Amino acid sequence: NSKVLTRKKLDIDTLIVSKNICIDYPKNDDTIKCGHYSFRVGSIKPCSTIQISINGGVWQNCRQANGYWWFDWFNNNTGDFSVEAKAYIEGKEEKTSKRKFKVK
Repeated sequence: NSKVLTRKKLDIDTLIVSKNICIDYPKNDDTIKCGHYSFRVGSIKPCSTIQISINGGVWQNCRQANGYWWFDWFNNNTGDFSVEAKAYIEGKEEKTSKRKFKVK
């Protein structure tokens, strides 16, 4: 019996794990407090918008200020969370990997 290994082809033109955008804050596995928190996302290349998604939820627009992209989050729930960011750079969607953090 021989096993045939197959690999699912990833459509690189559709999604690129980004080296051009990164979530600066929170850092991976950071613990933040309930209430207001500002996520900070950096972009190496110009883009017209950056969005974030918390726990796989709706993509929400960030605002641009002081050379970074920001999302003001008002949360009163504690627990484990994840955030990811995406942008369209040179016509292609680029996403960060998920960043895990905790809320106390």
